[in-house]
Amino acid sequence: RIFLDHACVCPLPRRTVAAARQVLDRQLAHGGSPESFSTWGEGVSRARHDVAKLMRAAPEEVAFVKNTTSGLMIAAGSIPWKDGDNVVTVAVEFPANVYPWLALERHGVETRFVGLRGGRLVMDDLIATMDRRTRAVALSWVQFSNGFRADLGKLSQLCRDRGCYLVIDAIQGLGALQLDLSRYAVDFLAADGHKWLLSVEGC
Repeated sequence: RIFLDHACVCPLPRRTVAAARQVLDRQLAHGGSPESFSTWGEGVSRARHDVAKLMRAAPEEVAFVKNTTSGLMIAAGSIPWKDGDNVVTVAVEFPANVYPWLALERHGVETRFVGLRGGRLVMDDLIATMDRRTRAVALSWVQFSNGFRADLGKLSQLCRDRGCYLVIDAIQGLGALQLDLSRYAVDFLAADGHKWLLSVEGC
């Protein structure tokens, strides 16, 4: 089969299924033995280096969390907010990149939405939505609704110039498009494995 992404869950390749079976078979045979933990730790270390290489990041910049939403929630909770700050996102963002920001309203943080024009984010519209209290910009690298790809170069330069954080949901592009984080000032990036990375959910 040929996988043509439809912004949903991928069909699993045989080698993904085989790798998952290998992990389950090991746990079936050895449970939580020191051997199992050692093998698991080695696998996590290899995976961290592989993910870093995929995104052209440093291995120490990679953390494994439950899913994209968890990563975005960690980002929202890690930024040093002050009462009166705001975060800017897109009006048609996937809910995982909206609700973590809306939850900050109880701390006096406003969530601002910039509209798209013809399905595209226009930088001037984004800039017009920002002000001196904009602490973060949170966007999808590739929009789930129409496939529009944001310009990470322009976004990261804008956020660097404005002194605000850039938070990226990369799930719709990671694995299909080349991502070089060494070129961009991205502060937080979250993605899951069940789309173009052809893995299971929660990976």
